[in-house]
This record gives sequence, C-alpha cells and structure tokens, in this order.
Amino acid sequence: MDCECAEDSWVWLYGLLALVIPTALGTIMGCIKAGLQLAKVDDKVPPVFISLPPPITMITLAILGIILWADMEDTCTDFYGENHMQLLVLFRIQVILLGIAAIFGFITVFAQAMVLVQQYVPIGDKAEGSEDKRV
Repeated sequence: MDCECAEDSWVWLYGLLALVIPTALGTIMGCIKAGLQLAKVDDKVPPVFISLPPPITMITLAILGIILWADMEDTCTDFYGENHMQLLVLFRIQVILLGIAAIFGFITVFAQAMVLVQQYVPIGDKAEGSEDKRV
C-alpha cells in the first residue's frame, strides 16, 4: 500500500487475520475431532485439549488488536479515516468484539485449566481415597 504508516499499523492484515483465523481454526479443530472419532481414540484425548485452541486464539487476536490500536499514530488514523473509513471502522469493531471474546476466553481457559488440574491432581475428598459418589 502507498501509505507510509501501513507497514506499522497492520490494519489491513489484522482485518484479514481476524476474519480468517477463527474460521479456519474452527474447521481444523472439527476435522481433528472427526479424525479422532474415526480412529476411535477420542476417549484417550482429554476434551480440554480439543476445546482449548479457540479461546487462546481469541485472546491472542484481542491482545494483538489492542496493541495495534494503541500504537497507531494520529497520522495513520487520519489517513485511514479520510481514505479507508470502512476499513478503520471494521478494524475497531473487530478489536472491540475480540476484546469481549477474550474476556470469555480467559474465563474458559481458567475453567478448563481447573478441570485439567482436578482430573490429574486429586483435590479434597478424591485425594483421601474416597470414591466418587456422583451418578
């Protein structure tokens, strides 16, 4: 692009990444899950490992977007505002939505980490040797 700040701002690339990566990741994870089920080894892989990549991706994209938005110079904002307003609005909407998704992603990652820890490191009654009384 002919803008001096395009190389520093990554607005075009972020717009593409925020649309393509979550969609492609969902497709890839679906294929992996289907492959595990076809091979009949899905019971050997904890579900946490299958469901963990999407929230981590959302967190990563949100942090990247916030950094790009915070580091964008006023001249770049003015340039995009005058010449590519739709791109600038799309960029800001994506950062805001991925920021919201990152909040839920943090909650999900924390919950999945607790499930993983509980599964491999017995805590409480399970640590004392009593059996699980859930039905």
